[in-house]
Amino acid sequence: MEAVADNRVSDIAIKCSAQSSKTQTFLNLACWCVSEDPGPAMWVMAAKDEAETFVRDRVAPTFKNCRPVEGAKIRESKLEFTFATMPFYFVGAGSPSKLQSKPIRWLFLDEVRNYPPGALDTVLKRTRSFWNSRRLIISTPDLENDAVDRAYEAGDQRVFHFVCPGRSQLQPLKFEQLKWESNETTKPGETIRYACVSCGHAIKGHACRAQGDCPERALRANQPSYAASPRQLPLERAPAAVGVVALHRRGIHRRQSRAPCRRHLAVQNIRQRNPGRIMGRPARRD
Repeated sequence: MEAVADNRVSDIAIKCSAQSSKTQTFLNLACWCVSEDPGPAMWVMAAKDEAETFVRDRVAPTFKNCRPVEGAKIRESKLEFTFATMPFYFVGAGSPSKLQSKPIRWLFLDEVRNYPPGALDTVLKRTRSFWNSRRLIISTPDLENDAVDRAYEAGDQRVFHFVCPGRSQLQPLKFEQLKWESNETTKPGETIRYACVSCGHAIKGHACRAQGDCPERALRANQPSYAASPRQLPLERAPAAVGVVALHRRGIHRRQSRAPCRRHLAVQNIRQRNPGRIMGRPARRD
């Protein structure tokens, strides 16, 4: 988000795993653009009907709940917001006329791997009229050398590094550093930990995410690119992932049980703290 506010930056590429808050991050950036640094904006999705649903379910509520954005809004339609300082368009990548018709300063390109052939090259030309334009690409990767992979390789290729509590060494997360005690069914259980590549210090819990950064690389300072991995999950959720990988390595495919919902966990927590208090009812006193 800091790179978006830097006028020296022209292109930003992010490839990340599914369900990693990438779309919400883009929405937060869109709110910042409208409020702090306005200019004509366009959000491109793979299809028009998908864009309409996205605007209704995600964009409109986000804009409404952001006071500066809601205060600047003049009118809105299915695929367009008009603010006092800028327009904001939402289009499908399958419409060449929509991609070519307007000069754009803020260009949000969502899930570019699903764009039809030629659409990405067409829409990237919309920012030529602005010296301080930004072109933001964010997508889950698909194949090697696809659109998001090429955009990432063209940038400075930053990855998340965390600080080892043992030696304070900055290092990237690597799956091979996850260690656990194996048994006949390869169930990691409570033994799962992350071993520091330098000192072997056993790291558990959220320590891998407590302190970290994405160090810059001296490739292209004006074109940052980031790779976000599911390995950046807290280690409390790692046993299930490790178990699946281990079972697949051994040729065993087992359906994982569904994780409990938040409401169930909250009720369970209440029961543990006060057995008489269930579903918000106070404990009975004799």
